[in-house]
Amino acid sequence: MKALKLKIAVVHTFFDEAGGGERLALEMVRALRELGHRVDLYTAHVDERAWGVLTSGLEDPPRPIPLGEPLLSKALRRTGRFVRLRRLYAITRLAGRVKRVTKDYDLVIETQTNVPVFWTDASYIHFPAIIDYMAAQARAGGLRRLYDWLVVRRARSLADSTRPVMTNSNWTAEYVRKAYGSQRVYVVHPPVNVEELLPLGGDRGKSCLPSAGYRLRRG
Repeated sequence: MKALKLKIAVVHTFFDEAGGGERLALEMVRALRELGHRVDLYTAHVDERAWGVLTSGLEDPPRPIPLGEPLLSKALRRTGRFVRLRRLYAITRLAGRVKRVTKDYDLVIETQTNVPVFWTDASYIHFPAIIDYMAAQARAGGLRRLYDWLVVRRARSLADSTRPVMTNSNWTAEYVRKAYGSQRVYVVHPPVNVEELLPLGGDRGKSCLPSAGYRLRRG
């Protein structure tokens, strides 16, 4: 029986960093293409410096098709505390553009917003956007609480608990179920080179794995 070949769009909101999330999007495109599907990668913006670090050593990496960054998200810093809100505003404004360019695709997958976005067929979530696991503490000031409220409000306006969700671990999957009420959650481990992990033994410390991607820090 002949395998079904699909036309698939992968949407990664920003390629502004050379991190594991960006590497996962590239590996997802590569894997789907190897299965014989036609796959296109879309984004709002590509930082060429980050792209150079991210794709260093990769053979024929898939180049994202830029849709243009919305003006509202440009007003927010690309790094630091506004990064979650910037992504959510950008994907909200990009929704119309994405739907226009992907209307003829069989499958649309979003890989960065960390929300089961209602206009996609599936999402890959690294950690729920509405849970600030670093700074959601009782001592957070009024501005921090306001920021978290804006993130939660925006994320919930985009979320659809009926959409299939892929996560990087069982731990993340449990948080996704709690955050969005999602039941169709599947663990799909990121492309980490396990052979490099095993010789490290117990405490890995601050080891950096090329297969998991690098993070480019701005000065």
